[in-house]
Amino acid sequence: MGDCFRGCFGCFYSKRIAPEEHLQVPDSKNAPGQQRQLEDQKPVEHRAEQEKKQQAKLEVQEQEQEQEQEQEQEEFSDHQHQEDCTEAKAKSRAMQDIQELKEEILSQKTSIQRGESQLNGERKGTILLCHSGCRVRVQSSRYQIVTEKSPNTLSGRSEVFRHAARCIVLVDYNAMKSVDFEASLSFLKLLKIPVFATKLDPYFSPTGSVAAICKAYGTWFNSWDELAKELDVASSFTLEATDIVDQENSVEEVKSADSTDSERNEELEQRHDLFFSTCEDEGTFIAKHLEQEVLAKGSFAHVQKSTGHMDRDMDLIKRSKLIVFIVTGGTTSSSVQLIHLEAVRSYKRQLLPIKREGVALGDGWLSLALAGKLYYEIDPSNLGKLGVPFKENADSPIRIADSTPAIEMLRAAQSLMLLANRKVIDYDHLFQQRNEQIISIYKQEALSAGLKDVEADKICEDLDRLSASNAMEDANTAASGEVEQSSSFLNAEELLPTQQALQMSDIHYTLTRTEHVPPQDVCDEFGIPIPGLMFDLMISYEWGSQERAIDYYFQLRMQNVKIWFDVMGSMQGNMNSAMAAAVESAACLLVLLSDRYEKSINCRLELEYAVSLNKPIVFLLLPGYDVRSMATWISKIIGEPMQVQPVPEGSTEVSSKYLVLQGSASSLRGVPLQNVIATAARRLAQQRSSRTSPCRDATPLVFLKTRALISAAKTASETSGMVACSRCQVQFNPLVSSEGKCRKHTSYFMGGTIIAGRWVCCNDNDKDGPGCSPCSHTADTRTWTLNRDYGTYTWEPA
Repeated sequence: MGDCFRGCFGCFYSKRIAPEEHLQVPDSKNAPGQQRQLEDQKPVEHRAEQEKKQQAKLEVQEQEQEQEQEQEQEEFSDHQHQEDCTEAKAKSRAMQDIQELKEEILSQKTSIQRGESQLNGERKGTILLCHSGCRVRVQSSRYQIVTEKSPNTLSGRSEVFRHAARCIVLVDYNAMKSVDFEASLSFLKLLKIPVFATKLDPYFSPTGSVAAICKAYGTWFNSWDELAKELDVASSFTLEATDIVDQENSVEEVKSADSTDSERNEELEQRHDLFFSTCEDEGTFIAKHLEQEVLAKGSFAHVQKSTGHMDRDMDLIKRSKLIVFIVTGGTTSSSVQLIHLEAVRSYKRQLLPIKREGVALGDGWLSLALAGKLYYEIDPSNLGKLGVPFKENADSPIRIADSTPAIEMLRAAQSLMLLANRKVIDYDHLFQQRNEQIISIYKQEALSAGLKDVEADKICEDLDRLSASNAMEDANTAASGEVEQSSSFLNAEELLPTQQALQMSDIHYTLTRTEHVPPQDVCDEFGIPIPGLMFDLMISYEWGSQERAIDYYFQLRMQNVKIWFDVMGSMQGNMNSAMAAAVESAACLLVLLSDRYEKSINCRLELEYAVSLNKPIVFLLLPGYDVRSMATWISKIIGEPMQVQPVPEGSTEVSSKYLVLQGSASSLRGVPLQNVIATAARRLAQQRSSRTSPCRDATPLVFLKTRALISAAKTASETSGMVACSRCQVQFNPLVSSEGKCRKHTSYFMGGTIIAGRWVCCNDNDKDGPGCSPCSHTADTRTWTLNRDYGTYTWEPA
């Protein structure tokens, strides 16, 4: 643009206006000869005076034009100088960021190269983990305080965690939103360091991976005073309340962040697609194969590789969208790859980890960087395996028949590229959207109970006027007088089918690729749990039992059970977060119990978290599992007495809390085992009540709004003419839509005389059992109707 301006100004400078062009033009009606004759008759003095006046006028005009030209040239020079300064500042700032990060990591190069050898002695000392934005200022002269920002480097943080004997964790809403805080907790679990956690605010209760690790893996306390007394650390820490930023100030902070993000977004079009981070060993060979054979089908452009030069690599990472990080034997001692990971964190780039088979991640910075993340493994000595279906590879824990490692790597890369091509991820904004979704869900529940739309809006608008500090105070005051209630669930005997006079046939379905519907995602594309999801059942299993888990998924789905299980993992977010979100969304768990399940730390985390949430659980003892050698932690969960079904002949049957099924049995009381599980899941899902507790895992304002909506809905239900549903007996308002709140059967009931009776739509043997498809409540009287032409029965209305 500068050259264009200069060219235009150059043309303007070269143009000069001739004096003749400013002389009076004669009337076109006069002949040229006549005009010359008139001019010759004028006095000489008069002509000379006119020429002087005209010359003076021309000089004035030229001076004005020159002044305008000088002014325009000055404005252009100032504009160009400003652009040059802005560009220079941007480059200087980028180089400064790179240089600071490089110097910070190089200062720890010695400790990096030593790797795991630093941890020679026993772990000692206590550390405290909290979020830097929490509403209290934590200080200690004896123990180290760790936040998501300090220590800032991976190597520094990993060293602090590795040397800790125990970790105290303070949880609040800010911690729930922090990716680094979540990774720190996952790393503590990986190191098996004892965790003692509590919440900072009475109204708050965490969910997701933070809750799963703090409550299921660690020991949870309901207050700081309770924790400090139990651990005898009250005198070692000082917790000082700080001022809470008002909502107006927080809006300004968001605006400032958005302006920074908009500057970053302008760079998106200039980035490379991929950057391969490798060591000077097998990593280079693996990167070449991935680029040419696996990722080439994804049409990635401008692929870059590690140069081994720090400044150059840092600049390439900054201008790349997706970083393919290849872990080989030399990675844990590579300062270059550590720099790469630090740059990924600093510039917030998407990461695709690929690990060489047999290489250990260790317990240092590499494990911290990949804690909770899904990564793919590759064997450079047998690259052909990447194209072999998982099910045909005996060593693969994944038993999918129509996918390969190469396909999954490509899908993961494409999925991460979609995120990289979007705007810079603002987690504060994303969680704000999540909070709005939560309030909308509670509002719909209140409207279903008879609350008017205008009344619900007024409740929220009135609370929006509260400042941040007042909202926090009101929320904590309201929560202090309330006790979180845990609902009861049906015991094992109530979930068992009645004894069938006729044995039901076991219908086993075979599904093809076109019929396969993968489980619904529980986290969005950014790895944030989706609010409002409700599954009938979640399968909890160890990866060695995946074939059986897949089979149960197919069979139960064909019986219209809304089911979830993890078959491939997710590249977005933390895997512990996806697991926790699924547990929270399921009405019950189906645990495929095996010896390997008992020994899996992830399976234990999953099951312990479900127990902490008081979730109903169905245990299925897989063939080969000996209940007599059951692990102590499992037997404590099941409790006494424990009754395994079916009961052997001659044994006395006892009532137990959880339904425990022998997986080697084909049927129970004349009903196929998979039908027993499906019916139990539907009954437990039907029993799941509406949202009667306020949302506690968000801001204090969300807590106050959901609490007020619940209270208003309860009052409205008492005066709005609520009636009982003739199917499920739940109270509902017939004037308000209740779509999806009830269930019905979509087909007919057949058999009962010559063959065992069952609903054709879902194989349920109970004619009065809960339906299998979502529908609205009804107050109409229902009758059991016989279709004499076919000898089948249905409920009218269904």
